Amino acid sequence: IVHLLLFPAIGYRPVRGAYWIFRPCCACCDERRCAFYCIEQIVAPTPAGRRRRRNVRILVIGGSGTVGRYVCREIVRVLGAGSVVVGDRVADRGARWASELGDRARTAHIDIRDMTSVSRAIEGLDGVIVAAPQTALLVQEVCTNFAIPCIDIVPDSARLTTQAPKGTIGVVAAGLIPGLSGIMAATLAAGQTNRTPIDVSLLQRANGSAGAVGIADMLRLFTYPVRINGHEYPGFSRRRTTQFPKPFGKRTVKAVAFPEAGDLTQRGGIAARYWTAFDSPAMNVGISAARALGVLKSVVRPNPPHPIIRRIAARKAAAPPADERIAVTAEGADGASIAVVGPSDYEVTAMVAVALTRIVAERTSPLPGLVLPFECVTLAETLAMIDSPLLTLFHNDTPTNTHPA
Repeated sequence: IVHLLLFPAIGYRPVRGAYWIFRPCCACCDERRCAFYCIEQIVAPTPAGRRRRRNVRILVIGGSGTVGRYVCREIVRVLGAGSVVVGDRVADRGARWASELGDRARTAHIDIRDMTSVSRAIEGLDGVIVAAPQTALLVQEVCTNFAIPCIDIVPDSARLTTQAPKGTIGVVAAGLIPGLSGIMAATLAAGQTNRTPIDVSLLQRANGSAGAVGIADMLRLFTYPVRINGHEYPGFSRRRTTQFPKPFGKRTVKAVAFPEAGDLTQRGGIAARYWTAFDSPAMNVGISAARALGVLKSVVRPNPPHPIIRRIAARKAAAPPADERIAVTAEGADGASIAVVGPSDYEVTAMVAVALTRIVAERTSPLPGLVLPFECVTLAETLAMIDSPLLTLFHNDTPTNTHPA
């Protein structure tokens, strides 16, 4: 009781839900340390008084999944294996993947549907990256209680922000697209004197790595109608030509209802149109035909993925390694453009997620709430934190060094 009364004086605040992980017979008590030490382990300090450790530890929820593995490897690249905590609801699976990452990598059993499980898993960490879909932003709520930065890379996580408790903080929809694409659009819009739409185009690779859920999520977007200049059209039907950086060149892309376009308009006052295509003309024709015939809509159901989608994902997983480079271009009506070329969709997503986690963790002030990447970081600081020779930035088709020597 005495220590609890002293919390305001020493910079600590009680944390909602902390009692879920209180263990009266913890190791601290066994070592005959004071009761205050035990309480300190379950109470998160305020952001201003938070003490930083030299060895940063980041939990990747869904770390054994398709995109989660890329995130874990990116953490190893920039921080070392000792900074990775693989979060998985199947303990053995997480442990096997952690052992492949290195002797110092750790694992945590976690059920994102259970507050107690999440609270125990994140205790004492420096950041959390969510690479598994949630029905509610439970992880963000718990991370807020413990003042731990939380970055969610799931594309549709932004739609859940209105359901989260008031005061919840974190970054959502923080991958390549949505995520880096929105930052690029906001950067380009800031340099324009008018509000003409920004055209954001993604060139995907037909042989790119993707899990069944990721494939279904992308193809589902193609079934939604899009609005262009006040008119509504079927998804993946309206065309335009986009100049991508080398080695891709000019490509025909089609309009797709990426939710980030609406987020840019509603939250940033930025008009944007989103387009995409694969580097295989035959695949583009096939997708268009499947959409027109109604076949596409019948196989892109949410979890569990349709057997056809599962077979496609299995073939991708069994295919030999190939060039998976992708490109994203943001173009303004005045001819200005920003583009990035990266090693793959998932690799760039991992780069962005880890960079944002580090940026937010190093700041002294908390986020204002649940935000999108373009609302809390700039393109320059994101690329500087990524610092990879595999990611190239182009301004008006001219490459810019994002990996200084």
